[in-house]
Amino acid sequence: MLRRPLFFNFFIPFAILFFSIKQVDAIQATVAHNLFYAPSPQGFKPYLELYWQIDPNSLLFKKENNAWQGKIQTDILLRQQGNLINEDHYILETTPISEGANLYAQNIIDLRRYSLKSGTYQIEMKLTDILRSTEHFVFMDSFVVVENLTKPTLSDIQLVDTLFQSTRQDVFQRNGNIQIPLCANFLDENRKQIKYYAELYQPKQDSNLLIVTASVSRHEFEPPLHQIKHSDTVRYAPISLLDGHLPLHTLPSGNYFLNLVVESVEEQIITKKSLFFQLINAKPTSLTTPKATDTGSKKEDTQDTYLNLNKTFLAKYTPAQIRAIMKMILPIATPNERNNIRTFLKKPDDIYSRYFVYNFWLSRNKLKPEEAWKEYATKVKEVNRLFGSSMLQGYESERGIIYLKYGAPDDRMVVNNESGALPYEIWQYNSLPKATNALFLFYRPGLVTNDYRLLHSTVPGEMINKNWRLQLYLNGSSGDANSSRAEQFMGNR
Repeated sequence: MLRRPLFFNFFIPFAILFFSIKQVDAIQATVAHNLFYAPSPQGFKPYLELYWQIDPNSLLFKKENNAWQGKIQTDILLRQQGNLINEDHYILETTPISEGANLYAQNIIDLRRYSLKSGTYQIEMKLTDILRSTEHFVFMDSFVVVENLTKPTLSDIQLVDTLFQSTRQDVFQRNGNIQIPLCANFLDENRKQIKYYAELYQPKQDSNLLIVTASVSRHEFEPPLHQIKHSDTVRYAPISLLDGHLPLHTLPSGNYFLNLVVESVEEQIITKKSLFFQLINAKPTSLTTPKATDTGSKKEDTQDTYLNLNKTFLAKYTPAQIRAIMKMILPIATPNERNNIRTFLKKPDDIYSRYFVYNFWLSRNKLKPEEAWKEYATKVKEVNRLFGSSMLQGYESERGIIYLKYGAPDDRMVVNNESGALPYEIWQYNSLPKATNALFLFYRPGLVTNDYRLLHSTVPGEMINKNWRLQLYLNGSSGDANSSRAEQFMGNR
């Protein structure tokens, strides 16, 4: 099966971020998906929109009939709780182009829709350059679908690249427009606003009005930054279309959230949805011009500085090393940062991952982000030396994670030969932010010499397992509590 993607000469991130033809190991793409619902006599039927954009710089092109063209084998598998329920296999062809210089300015984008039912789903997508069939781009993700809507519900938020009125029948046709989604939650300096689309479903007829507010904040559902928000009043309809745009020119480079909140007129929240995105804006527009004598004004803590990443400390790292760095920083990341890192690890978007890593260290040392990274990298090397094995890097081990998060323990007791017990360690910290005299109990459940697991701790937010004895002792309890170091230190804590 052959399929030709949509081709337009509008702005896309790849056209800006790649300036020359590059030889890469495999095809590169950015993938996104959203969950929407369609009306039916039985209620609302969920469906998935899966769409992706291919970097033309990662393709090989072959000249046939005086025109250059690329071909991508596309394989999509959709599983519900492990069972294959749908699959697509076809060849995606790029538009034939006679001028070689235009090959790397084209937009290669495609979209597929799949009807769903309630359940947990897994997507697996593989893209293969026909001219380089041994290398593949693989995307995997999972999501949950609720079929029977009983109250007002928002769809996922879709970022929009290009929108124009058209009645042409096309896979990108939506509500009388050709709507091209933005496949990456990344906006560079050529985008001064964020365009979005979502739908509000109301399964029960209600005469009350609802207020829908779109806003941009540093963290989910926080008050809007720089008053970047827009509100609309929505009357009852089975499906209300929520599309709009918000200005971004006053925001500095950094990580943000686009929020949609639906409230009653009494300001009671009915439903809400958020979407993480990254912004590059080296020269944000000032809201006000401070007076020359005003030297005591506090700068907003969201100020980030954008640099050409090719001139930063990240330039020397390969994509695989960038992914490793993202795993290394998980122990010290905030909850929002951890969610974002896991998203980036699922979606191998090298450029966007680099911006995230740079902003991560920039937020910790505004003047010298590289020094912050080097200092942390020294700890990672120490962790790899202490806790690494042939099967696991030290920074991925559970002892390594605690070491990176809290530093070296004030006291470390290694117990390898206690009668009736598996090998274990007790780490003691005199003082941590959330606990004093904090204890961590690790044990080795298997034969791998250096693979110790966290069994119990006394620190809020860490693993607390009051039944730790059942796993540590071979018979479920210590033979002699007086001689057991674990009993002496942990007891019933």
